Amino acid sequence: MKKIISIVAFSVLGCFMTSGQKQVPVSRKVLIEARYSGIGMSGTEGNRLIARIYNDGLVEYDDVKDLHSFASYEVRTAKLTEEELKTLLRLLSQPEVQLLSDSYAALSPTIDHRENLTVRIYFRGTDKHIEVENFKPELAKANAFYPRKLISVTCWAEFARKDARIKFFFRETNVCCTQEQLCGLRP
Repeated sequence: MKKIISIVAFSVLGCFMTSGQKQVPVSRKVLIEARYSGIGMSGTEGNRLIARIYNDGLVEYDDVKDLHSFASYEVRTAKLTEEELKTLLRLLSQPEVQLLSDSYAALSPTIDHRENLTVRIYFRGTDKHIEVENFKPELAKANAFYPRKLISVTCWAEFARKDARIKFFFRETNVCCTQEQLCGLRP
């Protein structure tokens, strides 16, 4: 009898232990994960999640808890619409995305800071890992330096963060708003 009670208690306790953990449905898979690493006099220090976009349209991202405290972050979520998700999937299916290099050197040297970008693309069984040193998409010569599809994927990561309090790289830049038409993403 004691053995049965112990097994039941262990089973119930196990349920309580896992109930507080965030569980991702088995069918949910990551499509894109973009991370920002700010060092020195960058706008945001540390390794931060720009966005993790899932195949069901869920978006997870780091954001400041409030605009008065840039040292305190929380994970927030958003959701892409069906049409937005279809548009993103069309982008990821383009051969130019899979042909992106694994790394890109700094476009512009800096003395006092770094703003590095890491992008992972998981699509149709591939795992594309891209490192960009001191990513500066807002500079005038960025369009000639960075491949258009790298900018497109990064715009998606930034603008999928609907209602984010801060932006990591793009401050409503021309390329993301006009060419990618992503400034209007809403929850």
